Amino acid sequence: MDGVVGTYTIKPDQVQLLSALLILIFIPLFDKIIYPLLAKCNLLKTPLQRLFTGGILAGCAFIVSGVLELQLEKTYPNSLTTSQANLNFMNTLPCDITVNFNGNDEEIAQNMARIFEAVEAKTYKLTIKAPKCTGTEFQQGEFEITPKKQQYEIDETPEVKTGGGFTYLITFDIANKIQLAYSQRSDDREKPKEGTPKVRFILAGEFFEKLSPKKTYISLFNDDGRDDYDYVFDVIDTNRTSGSGNIGHTTDTQEVEPLPYEATLVFGGSESSGDTIRVPLKSFETQLGASYVVTISKNGTYTADFKLEEEVKKPENYNLQLITITKESSIHMAWLLPQYIVLTAAEIMFSITGLEFSYSQAPVSMKSVMQSAWLLTVAFGNLIVVIIALIPLFDEQSKEFFLFAGLMFVDMMWFAYMAWRYVPAKLEDPSKKKENE
Repeated sequence: MDGVVGTYTIKPDQVQLLSALLILIFIPLFDKIIYPLLAKCNLLKTPLQRLFTGGILAGCAFIVSGVLELQLEKTYPNSLTTSQANLNFMNTLPCDITVNFNGNDEEIAQNMARIFEAVEAKTYKLTIKAPKCTGTEFQQGEFEITPKKQQYEIDETPEVKTGGGFTYLITFDIANKIQLAYSQRSDDREKPKEGTPKVRFILAGEFFEKLSPKKTYISLFNDDGRDDYDYVFDVIDTNRTSGSGNIGHTTDTQEVEPLPYEATLVFGGSESSGDTIRVPLKSFETQLGASYVVTISKNGTYTADFKLEEEVKKPENYNLQLITITKESSIHMAWLLPQYIVLTAAEIMFSITGLEFSYSQAPVSMKSVMQSAWLLTVAFGNLIVVIIALIPLFDEQSKEFFLFAGLMFVDMMWFAYMAWRYVPAKLEDPSKKKENE
């Protein structure tokens, strides 16, 4: 979720402090203001009425959570079985192209990506044409690609997992023949647990092949001008593969802060030797909860007097594009506040009132036992939550929230019936009993 508030970014684990803060605020608020006002309206005067209302509010809190989760699910990556993959094609040509994939023609605009979701992991024939390019005629490319199947440590049943995204860069060589470059590593499609965005880089095309023996990396700088992150490219992923294009240089995936960054491509020898080349690239900005692949390719076409040693130093020869693999968290964390407020009100009305009621209705010899029994019911409730969470009843968590809401409402209907038949115990005050003795 989006936690940006002004210049500060709220982390997901910091939101949990809101529950404790609201409890500290609500206890005196209910005791001094809300309960007295309701009593004047002849409402919620007895503990059983408060207990019932608190339970209903708890169910409503689950409904609010479920509705919010439905909106969050729209930003989650699609689920894939172990025999499926997502294929991401990035057009780095200086014009729109036509890709014939799986028997269908698909148009991909210049510097845009096209993701084919949940395709079967098998061999596909791919034909790429560029009929709309003006000034330069690109020879069409024909390739065969075989996305890897999902492999997991626990794979006894076809569990639905996320993963299996592969990025292919549509580039061209010095003869203006269309090439297909790819990374042997799959895209990281999982939502970051801490909310921080994930970024990795792919460097592909004949323009970069002669750079492979050298140390090549990307440096990211934020607005403060600090060298925050370095991404080192692999040099083992540079051999051509027959019939399927060439393998691009790639980096590991790193989690970065959600900030705008200036990217600099660095290659050559060591800084001390003086032969290191630093090329500033286009800036980009990352968002909370997103996963990105940044592609770097040759910008523009090759000229007759092209000289690699000179051209690699020019920033205008580089085309940097940010591809969103997993959508950013577009829903703000402030939308968590309603469910926290409703749930805290439910906890004040149910837990505190329940403890007070069970203690006051128990005889002196059973008061400690009743408090233990109350805590035991809490333990059983937590056990039910654990069991439901472990059993894969639903693919979406929103359905799980609605299930808890339904269970809560059914439980409160039974509780209302028992409360209606309940006869309060009339216990003698222990202090008065001692006075009479």
